[in-house]
Parts: sequence; C-alpha cells; structure tokens
Amino acid sequence: MKLAVAVLALVSAHAAQAFTPSAAEIEAHVSFLASDLMEGREAGTRGYDLAASYVATRFKALGLTPAGDAGAYLQTVPLATFKPVGEGRIALKADKDSPALPLEFGTDYLPGTTPLSPFVKLDAPLVFVGFGVVAPKEKRNDYKGLDVRGKIVVALSGAPKSIQGEERAHYGNIRTKRAEAERHGAIGLITLYTRTREKTLPFARLARGWRETSMTSTDVAGLPRFVGGKATPVATVSLSGAAKLFAGAPVPLADMLTAAESKEGKVPRFELPLRAEVALKNDIGTGLSSNVAGLVEGSDPALKHEVIVLSAH
Repeated sequence: MKLAVAVLALVSAHAAQAFTPSAAEIEAHVSFLASDLMEGREAGTRGYDLAASYVATRFKALGLTPAGDAGAYLQTVPLATFKPVGEGRIALKADKDSPALPLEFGTDYLPGTTPLSPFVKLDAPLVFVGFGVVAPKEKRNDYKGLDVRGKIVVALSGAPKSIQGEERAHYGNIRTKRAEAERHGAIGLITLYTRTREKTLPFARLARGWRETSMTSTDVAGLPRFVGGKATPVATVSLSGAAKLFAGAPVPLADMLTAAESKEGKVPRFELPLRAEVALKNDIGTGLSSNVAGLVEGSDPALKHEVIVLSAH
C-alpha cells in the first residue's frame, strides 16, 4: 500500500487556476517523494510517515482546510498486516489415501497468505479454470460447465490479451480472481505462472521477496477487508511446479501454455487428476497508516455544500 492522498474539494475555476503548479515544482515534489529517503513509502513505515508529513505541509502552504482527525491533515487508517510463517507445505496426490508428492518451495511454489486465519489446512481436488475470468461484456466465463464447490481452483496469472486497458488489469488482478473463485464456491486458489509472466517477473525474482508483509484496511469492527477471502490464497506456482500439477492432465501443459499466449487466450478447462494437501501458517497483526486530507471550499452558493473527492496514491 503506497502513499495515499485524499483531497476533498469543490473547486471553483479561480481556485483551480491558483493550484496549477509549474513543471519545475512538480519535478521537485516528485523527486523528493521518490527519493531513497522515503524507503519505498510502504504504509506503516517511517518513510511513509515522512512522505505523509511532507504532503500535509504542502496542503497547509496551499491554504487547504485540514480534513483529517481532530483538525489535522492526517487521517488515521487502521490496517491488518499479514505474512507467511515458514515455507508451508503443499503436496499432490491422486486421492486421499495415496502417497503425497511435495512441491518444492522456492522452485515450484511460493506460499499464499491471508489475514483471515493464522492456520490454513486444506485437502481438496484441483480444478483448472483457465484465467479464472468471468467477463459478461467479453462473453467469457471460464467457470462455465465446471463444479468447483469445495475444491481448489488453479488459475493462470493475468488475463487474456483480447481484454484491453483497465479492464484487463481488473480481470487479471488477484483480488478479482479470488472473488470469482469464492463466488463459485471454491475453498482455495492457486495462481499459475504463464510464459509471459515469467518474462516480465521471473519466478526466481519473485521468490526473493516472499517474506514481505502484506497489508489491508479493516472495517468498523476491526476485521480485515480481504476480497474473496473464502477462496484462500494457497500458492503461486512456477512453470516447473505447473508441470507437476498437470501430470496426467487431459491436455498437455505445453499446449495449454501456448493457448494462453494467443490473443483470445482460449485455454481448455478441466478437472485435474490430482488433489492438493495444504498446510500454511500466517503471522497476522495490526498497523496504522494515514491518509492526508484537505478541503477547498467552493465559491458557488448553490453547489458549495456538495463534495467532490479527488484521490491519489
């Protein structure tokens, strides 16, 4: 979660003109906020707090009315933090009673993590759902004809190339995939690397940051907001791990991966002849971060009581 800045404003034409910065001013602000001194600006860190304080001073200089907590510019945002504990264990087997073949941590898989439970134990069949995309406007439903209730779905990372722009980013987002898996009754989600994903973010590089802490906001009851959380994130699986998942599958892995690279991304979808035995641990905690909020009052008597929310991160 990067630096979040919320500006509550109903801005008149005169006020908007007054806030127009020069190119040099923009460069100066960006250079400071992007500097190594900010340490990446991750929520809950010293670097983030420095950046938020800097933005607050700019709001004050511009004459914005504080719109945060207790007459200040900063608005406290409670967070839930979570990260994996240990490497976990994921093993494949033909049925409940057959010997299990463990996947190799760091080479075949990286464990998923969730803020909803410190312990995850699953033993369920696997179903391959293609990209796991349900996009009515694109006349696409990767779950059509599949029963994934009580099972672990295996979905390709990203989205078909035929879906463009922001919609592709939406359907390729892991939160969207979790939500769709949960909606169809799945209890777990394995995300599978594609050849494109391996080129843009090699699995070996991803593995170097597997211990990083994730964060999400909490609701009024203090519970983590985690879209699609009932479809527990089980793992991200590499191309080598995929070869083990697809052992004995009705479609060879190489053919599936080739189909995934086509424009339409029409890959066959089917039940895999394996089930997964999963045991993961999560370190769940709490944290605090801040929005930076300021108010510009509008000058139009008829509209000044309406509010436009402008946000950036």
